[in-house]
Amino acid sequence: MKREKELAVLFLYFVIEEMLLGGLVLPLLKERISLEGFHAFSLLAHLFLLVIVLLICFPFAVKQADIFMEKPGINVFKSLSAAVLILAVQALIGIFLREAEITSANQQALSQMRIESILRYVSESLICAPLMEELVFRHCLIERLNAHYSKGISVLISCVLFALMHVGAALFAGRLMELYYLPVYALCALILYLLKNNTGSLLSSVLAHMCVNLAVLVL
Repeated sequence: MKREKELAVLFLYFVIEEMLLGGLVLPLLKERISLEGFHAFSLLAHLFLLVIVLLICFPFAVKQADIFMEKPGINVFKSLSAAVLILAVQALIGIFLREAEITSANQQALSQMRIESILRYVSESLICAPLMEELVFRHCLIERLNAHYSKGISVLISCVLFALMHVGAALFAGRLMELYYLPVYALCALILYLLKNNTGSLLSSVLAHMCVNLAVLVL
């Protein structure tokens, strides 16, 4: 029961961070303070969230003994392959959605962050986000759901929640067209889960996630 309460608090924090902090507080704050102050506030908020996630999820992940890579070379190759697959999926579906004049608020935010502050982008998108999201969605959440549902249902719920988290701020702001990106992010989440499940290493999916976000920075 204690673990379920911890995860409930964690997801409540995610909802607040994505839909309130990301969808309401940060946009308003950006209009009222200097750009440097805005980036500092956002960076500190995400680092604080990372500490919360690590304190709650990391001991559980280590206890499950699947966070360390036993075959680094093989896992790195599979991680890079999964990252390329995710980027290909995003590119192909993105072409169709852009032709329909539907853009991803999450991708726009990453691109804007890259332009305004490389330090914030590296800290939030290449370190904080991959660690937090993989620990929560590819490990702790699925392990908890497996106690009550079949593995397929657990993975489905995790993928849907992952997708909702990435479009939550836009939906909160009234951009309902962002719902078109739900299956895109859900499919990406499935690829990351399959990678983690195939390699037996959570770090494989963390690496793949980092590579996908890195692509936004360099491409």
